[in-house]
Amino acid sequence: MVRKCILGLQLLITGGLLAPSFSKDLFTLYGDVMQIALPSVALGRTLYLKDRKGSLQFAESYGSTMATTYLLKYTVNEKRPNGGKHSFPSGHTASAFSGAWFLWKRYGPEWGVPSVALASLVGFSRVHARAHYWKDVIAGAVLSGIFTLIFTRRFRAEVSGKGFTFEYSF
Repeated sequence: MVRKCILGLQLLITGGLLAPSFSKDLFTLYGDVMQIALPSVALGRTLYLKDRKGSLQFAESYGSTMATTYLLKYTVNEKRPNGGKHSFPSGHTASAFSGAWFLWKRYGPEWGVPSVALASLVGFSRVHARAHYWKDVIAGAVLSGIFTLIFTRRFRAEVSGKGFTFEYSF
């Protein structure tokens, strides 16, 4: 219960920091906020658990996802539904799913299922805002999933006692 309260608090704090956005409606604002909130929760979880390996794995996964996303955006340079540039893939979706997939892979479905549901809504918000096509959103989600699979390992907490070490998985 305490962990879920911390997750909620992190989302509220991140949302409050990004609230002065110039979004057209609340659903678009949701996508703008959650693209930052989900990776923030993922990193915050590693810090809360003092999971240094997880912090490094998240940094590798997120950094690779975003670098590849922006490399593709400027290489492909596809036109957005609203007429703008750099549609493919969706950066908002890649960022949100990077946090969500990491939470699932590292800490299990208890964290992953709600996070992936929230990230999916980010993808919907980008199509709703006419900032992306469905293929852009799907590409962002898949790209982040690939880098999460490459860099992230399941969390194993270690409990040490006199003369022995005990490992268990969450």
